[in-house]
Amino acid sequence: IAFASSFAGVDQGESKTIGGAVWTRETAGSDANGNGIYSATIEGKEVKVEVVSSTAAAGTGAELNVTQGNLFMDQSTFAAATTKFTTFGTNEKAREIDLEAAGANYTGATLNIGSDVFGVDAGGTVTATTIDAGSPLNGEIAANDVIYVKNAGQASQQLISQDDAVEASRDPLEKLDAALGKVDALRSDLGAIQNRFESAI
Repeated sequence: IAFASSFAGVDQGESKTIGGAVWTRETAGSDANGNGIYSATIEGKEVKVEVVSSTAAAGTGAELNVTQGNLFMDQSTFAAATTKFTTFGTNEKAREIDLEAAGANYTGATLNIGSDVFGVDAGGTVTATTIDAGSPLNGEIAANDVIYVKNAGQASQQLISQDDAVEASRDPLEKLDAALGKVDALRSDLGAIQNRFESAI
């Protein structure tokens, strides 16, 4: 009925917005009752419908047949002000490529870990926004702290605060010197053992 009444008396090539999509009359001439073929591009796909059996400008008795593509509504009952047409019958997760094709961009997201909530900005920086009092993270990560993933990709991975992340890399030269000192000590021990072997021989 919405198609028939919207396109009643409309000429070929003229367009109307119905269900959030711009539909264009393809049938030559016009029809006082809105009968004809109409096309629209929805979610990047061309859809065509045909209105038949309309006996009045108000769309009395009109029937709508989809002749190309798929056409569904996001509501069970059509409402001119709110209903949007779609090309899929069930709710699907939007893929990144679909969002980009639609001109979408992101400014951040929310990460939920149990009852803990973290914000992720467009640059990938994660900040704690809500930490449950009983959480093992409580006291370690405060609200609005930047947090990192420790041992990413491993079974022992966990979220840690910026202070803990920096702790691991503090005084790297001191840690390197300590490691070299251990190597020197092992080399000395090995030399002593070698000397004893030579003496025994």
